[in-house]
Formats: sequence, C-alpha cells, structure tokens
Amino acid sequence: MNNQINIMYFLEQLCDVTVEDKEFRGYLNMVRRDISKIVDLAAPHTLAGQLNIRDVKKVEFINRLLWVDANSLGPYLA
Repeated sequence: MNNQINIMYFLEQLCDVTVEDKEFRGYLNMVRRDISKIVDLAAPHTLAGQLNIRDVKKVEFINRLLWVDANSLGPYLA
C-alpha cells in the first residue's frame, strides 16, 4: 500500500511543477480529470485500502482538487 501513497505524493509534486511551467499544464488537467479514480485506486474500498485514507488526506494538492471548488484553485487551472 505504500507504493500507492508514494504515487499520490509524486502526483502532488508533478502538479506543483506544472503550475510553474505552462508548457506542461496538460499533466495537471489529466490529474484533475481523473483525481477521483486515482484516489479510489490509492485507497480502495477494502479494509487494507481504508488504512490509506489518512495518508491520502495528507496530500495537500490532491485535497484541493477533490474538495475545493474549482474556481478557488486559481493558477492551478489556468
């Protein structure tokens, strides 16, 4: 399960880099489009997956994509 959480942190770093470089914003758009599926894969609806929920919620950028209104993300979605 640690690999799934590591992927979440990698995606957070990837999205942070794409905010700074407009040439790579396509990655951000793909992550944003599929974020719910990514979270479901990182923390599936199983007993083992539920152990990852706490760690998934720690990924700040992913939380903003999931639970914050898209208009408040500002530069992340430009």
